[in-house]
Amino acid sequence: MVLITTDVPVQKAWGKPRAHLRRVWSVFRVRASALSLLVALAAAGCSTAVGTSTPGPLPSPSLTATPSPTLIPTASATATSTATPGPTPTLPHGVFTATGSLVADIGAETASLLDDGTVLVTGAEPGPAEIYDPASGKFHTTGTPSSDTADPLAVKLLTGRVLVIDGGETLGAQIYDPASGKFSSAGRTSVDRDTGAATLLHNGKVLVVGGILDPQGTGPGGVSRSAQIYDPASGKFTSTGQMKTGRACFTATTLQDGRVLIAGGDDGGCSGADHWFASAEIYDPASGKFTPTGSMTTPRSNATATLLASGKVLIAGGYGGGQTDLSSAELYDPGSGKFTPTGSMSTARTLDTATLLRDGGVLVAGDGTAELFDPATGRFTLTGHMLASTYNQAAVRLDDGRVLLVGGLGTADSGSSAELYWP
Repeated sequence: MVLITTDVPVQKAWGKPRAHLRRVWSVFRVRASALSLLVALAAAGCSTAVGTSTPGPLPSPSLTATPSPTLIPTASATATSTATPGPTPTLPHGVFTATGSLVADIGAETASLLDDGTVLVTGAEPGPAEIYDPASGKFHTTGTPSSDTADPLAVKLLTGRVLVIDGGETLGAQIYDPASGKFSSAGRTSVDRDTGAATLLHNGKVLVVGGILDPQGTGPGGVSRSAQIYDPASGKFTSTGQMKTGRACFTATTLQDGRVLIAGGDDGGCSGADHWFASAEIYDPASGKFTPTGSMTTPRSNATATLLASGKVLIAGGYGGGQTDLSSAELYDPGSGKFTPTGSMSTARTLDTATLLRDGGVLVAGDGTAELFDPATGRFTLTGHMLASTYNQAAVRLDDGRVLLVGGLGTADSGSSAELYWP
């Protein structure tokens, strides 16, 4: 039962006039005399064996004798006040809730869902990686990378292990093994991959491409055209074809047919760029070559790219020319090789996250706000507000459909913060 009580104002007797108290006393005396008469009649036998009867059970209190709380029955309620509780209410849809914080501020930048449903989180700061357990809502430390992983790229392999590539100057790569909780060396990349991209191919290998070169690099504008393939079987990186354009801060999305869409980016590492690209190209694993495809309707870097159930790719937000944040979005159709505009977001965004939900929609979140893209209507609608005003965080959909958002920039403690979105 749900118990609802109504506050009834209580009047204090000593606050009433004396004349009223006298009237109350007179009524009391009349009622007392009547009670005495009834007792006398009972003693004279006008009642039925009152004096010899044994006391019966006390009657239930009259529902009108005194004000009582209003009882509203639920589906699980019974007629007594000891009804068993009903089912625990579920949280409303479209809200963010708090969860445990990272053990340390590791500058979380990647979040990889493991086969057992937990999440591996790696960051830009030295120290152990961490594991998030959705069942307990807590983080705990795990193995420590053998080398720094500044601006890391992380890809979960078909074997369940995770390839983590250092985006800094070490050129190092490591494999995390969930069974042992340890990292081991996975060789070295050919060039710096800071603000580059890595994506899992259908054959289980990983395409690693682009990024900022060191100051002595020869790529156009200081960014790389090179691409490599990591083979988990051999544990080695090998060169493949080069992109038509050197890029940083672009997107790389494996399409349903196994090819890879490379879109947008810039020539200077996001905030330090001089040129922003609308161009795009396709990598074909079968030939190992890149070929141009249609250009985006708007030049952009640091956008999000999400493969939809339809096979199309949603590109949203990012930096535009002059470092202007964008609210526009567009769709790439692999069949036609063209980009077309779709509905715009309510807020201009860059360095935010985009996560495909179970229902086929896309959650775009960052800077304290979030919105949902509906592929059926091509529109964005606002959803619940984030608890932290962070950006550049990592996001991953959990096995139960919720989305974990962790780390990021924006506040003093944002690097260790975490929250959950309930679709």
